[in-house]
Amino acid sequence: MASVGSIVGGAFRLFRERPGAVLVWAAVNLLASLAIGFGMTYWLTGTVGGAGPETYLERVELPSGFWPVMMIAYAAMFLLGTVLMNAVFRAVLRPELRGFASLRLGADELRMAALLVICAVVGFIGLFLVQLLLLFIGSFVVMVAGEGAVGGIVMFALFLAYFCGMIWLAVRLSLIFPLTLYRGRFSVDAGWDLGRGRFWKLFAAYLVVLMFLIALGIVVSWAIMGDYWAAMWAARNDPAGMQLAALEFTQRQQEMSIPARVVQTILGSLIAIAGLALGPGVIASATRELLIERGEDESPAQDWSEAEI
Repeated sequence: MASVGSIVGGAFRLFRERPGAVLVWAAVNLLASLAIGFGMTYWLTGTVGGAGPETYLERVELPSGFWPVMMIAYAAMFLLGTVLMNAVFRAVLRPELRGFASLRLGADELRMAALLVICAVVGFIGLFLVQLLLLFIGSFVVMVAGEGAVGGIVMFALFLAYFCGMIWLAVRLSLIFPLTLYRGRFSVDAGWDLGRGRFWKLFAAYLVVLMFLIALGIVVSWAIMGDYWAAMWAARNDPAGMQLAALEFTQRQQEMSIPARVVQTILGSLIAIAGLALGPGVIASATRELLIERGEDESPAQDWSEAEI
């Protein structure tokens, strides 16, 4: 039976069963991001390292074709994110499909990209309409009840209902993405049905992973910038002291040795690696556990050791 523990455990299982794939995903994401970032910097400034803030401030006009190139860069990063997300889904739901770190670029990725775009457009329109409705209701309440305690309570209740509704909808819709990859077709209705009556179980599993990522981020941030945060806290009532602390930290970063930079980069990469694997991983794990619970298909329970990386 699917449980919070089995769902979360399935996500963390990626690190045990597919460590090579996790490292490949992180490396691909890092290298692609660096390539696009350095490419854009070189195109804008003529140097890979950048020309300093003065150059950007002195530039009056953007280079010709700036916005089309930016759109292409964003589209490339979006497609890369889709490929990596599908790779995680495939590693959990279709481990028998051999391949390099479960990475592919084909019909599944195009289908997933289309689903993400459709959800983004529909979500944007839906949020806009809901916010308009809440604004109308809030204005009406303030007009009738005034700006006193009653109006404030009603406005807070509306905001809370809106916030909770967004969380509920996000959790309920989360399964449509891995299920679309698993079945090889758009599975919005099937994903919605699969999560029926499982909201709290899914919410708890997602929350556990989110709290882990936040805790990891805090630990890594403190390991990298702990002295900076401590200095900023000590000078919290002294603007000049805070500015001095920031300058000292920047100077230490610039004077850092190569081994220290490597260690810092590795520590910083831990967050990206964990986020890449656990974010899509916990959603795919939830889909896998619920499919097994329903007895709909036994293939998700296949041994992960069949995968090459």
